[in-house]
Amino acid sequence: MQNLILIGRLFGYSTREARTKASELLHAFGLTDAKDRTVENYSGGMRRRLDIAASVLTQPELIFLDEPTTGLDPQSRQQVWEVVRTLLKSGTTVLLTTQYLKEADQLADRIAVIDKGTMIAEGTPEQLKASVGGKTLTVRLTEHLNKERISRLLEEHLRLPIYPDQDNPHFFRIPVKEASLANQAIGLLLAHNVFIEHFSLSDPSLEEVFLVLTRGEKKEAFS
Repeated sequence: MQNLILIGRLFGYSTREARTKASELLHAFGLTDAKDRTVENYSGGMRRRLDIAASVLTQPELIFLDEPTTGLDPQSRQQVWEVVRTLLKSGTTVLLTTQYLKEADQLADRIAVIDKGTMIAEGTPEQLKASVGGKTLTVRLTEHLNKERISRLLEEHLRLPIYPDQDNPHFFRIPVKEASLANQAIGLLLAHNVFIEHFSLSDPSLEEVFLVLTRGEKKEAFS
């Protein structure tokens, strides 16, 4: 509360106006119960939410967020996502930089992909996914297996790449041009004693789009 009141006063609010605005932001960002605690006792996610609350105290038309969820646990990341959604609903334009492709997919209306300092693609999440074509076969294996062995099987027999999931070592994503290739990939893995607990076929994720665009794999993976 003291942090936000101070910033409000620096921007010209009266003490009463600053306190009212601070109370509104603490409530909106889920920090009311901690309003009288010192920030040094906040979690990383709470500090990040307070940072953003201080940044929007004057209701800016545009706010830059530079990797706001880096280093946060999944729960804290979700909390910051809700804060960003609140900003968007209030009419603030948010320019967000992030290395979490799932985050970009969840929050962004438009995305620019930058590789080695150059923008190589731009569009809505749906447009970027459509640009690489094809589908993605996601498989969950019953046990952690050697990624090189699975990659070798798919490359030698079907010329398919495979990408491990960043958050779960049991999940792998395989770009395929059509459903018949997905069936062949599943059959191949089962035939070589790679046991699958779950599988699904969907549009490519933004992470796969990024890999295709930055590694120049579009032709090999999807055509």
